Amino acid sequence: MFVLLILTVFIISIGLILLILKQLKKSILLFIVTLVIVILYFGGWWVFVQNHHFVRSTDLAKENIGDVSLLDPINESLMKGYGEYTEHENIYYERSFHFETGSIGTNSKNEIIYIRAIDPRVKTTSGLKIGDLKQEISEWYGDNYFEQREMGRGDSINYIDRQYNIQLQFWLIDDRITEIVLKKVR
Repeated sequence: MFVLLILTVFIISIGLILLILKQLKKSILLFIVTLVIVILYFGGWWVFVQNHHFVRSTDLAKENIGDVSLLDPINESLMKGYGEYTEHENIYYERSFHFETGSIGTNSKNEIIYIRAIDPRVKTTSGLKIGDLKQEISEWYGDNYFEQREMGRGDSINYIDRQYNIQLQFWLIDDRITEIVLKKVR
C-alpha cells in the first residue's frame, strides 16, 4: 500500500513538472530533468545501501559470541560465568542482563535472542574480536552486508541470515571493531 502511495505521488509530481515545463525554455527543462534524475539516483542509492532488504543472506546459523549461542536457555551457570550483572527493563527483550563484558537479552521462553560483546577476549565463531580491523570482517563473512551510521555510536557493518532471522552487527570506530552484536530479528 505504501509503495502504491509513493508511486501515485511520484506520477502526479512528474505530471505537474511536465505541465510547468511546457511553459519554460528547453535549457531550463533539460536542467530540471537532469536535476530530478540525479536526485532520484542518489536517493535510490542511499535507500539501497542503508536497507537490509537489498542485501543477500549470509549463513549465520552456527554463529555464536564466545560460548553463547542464540536460543540457548539462560541458566545460573551461564550467568555466573560472566560475573556480576544488573538486570534492566527493555522493551525489546523479556529480560535484559548487563555484564561488564556485554549484554544478553531473552524472550518469554527464557531463550537468548540478543548477545552483545565489548570484551576483546570474546570472539565470534570465525575468531573476530573487539579491536580487529574492519577489513577482516569481510574477509571472514563476505561482501553481503549493509552499513549503518548512528550518531554518537559510530558505523556498523551488518550481516543478515534470512533463513534463521539472525543479524550479526559489528560496530566500528576508526575502522576497528568496538562492539559485536548477534540477535534474532523479525
